[in-house]
This record gives sequence, C-alpha cells and structure tokens, in this order.
Amino acid sequence: MDHAQYEEAARWYREALALKPANNDVRVDLGASCSTWGAVLTLQPSSTRPSRNDPGHKKALFNKGLALMQAGPAPGKRSPSGTTS
Repeated sequence: MDHAQYEEAARWYREALALKPANNDVRVDLGASCSTWGAVLTLQPSSTRPSRNDPGHKKALFNKGLALMQAGPAPGKRSPSGTTS
C-alpha cells in the first residue's frame, strides 16, 4: 500500500482474509486501501471493520477518527468550535 497501488493491495488483502478471516490487522488495511482509491461503497462492512471481539483495535479506532474528521460534523451538529453546520 505504500506505493499507491491501492486496488492491487485491496486484492491481496482480500486473499489474505480468505485464508485468515479473523485477522483484524488485514481488515483494517483493506478498509484503508479501499477508502483511498474510492471503493468503500463496494465493500461489505464486515469485511473491513475489526470483529466485535476486538473493539479497542488501535489502528481501526485511529482510522475511524481520521474518517470522521474528514467527513466533518453531521448537519445540525455542533462542531468542537461551537458552530453548527
């Protein structure tokens, strides 16, 4: 994923998940590579998020925080600065 070959990386991550479906690190990396090249909407949520048995997965939580920051506040919600969108 370090050489901007996100689609190729996603293919390999899917193959790795076929071999070890419980590997949460691979799930997170798959989600990151797909979101980078715009394929997020084509993924099943269960294929990219860490399983419920690891809700504190640090890399997943970090990536979720980045995604929320990029998305900005939901319409009508207050931002940290106190303004509404």
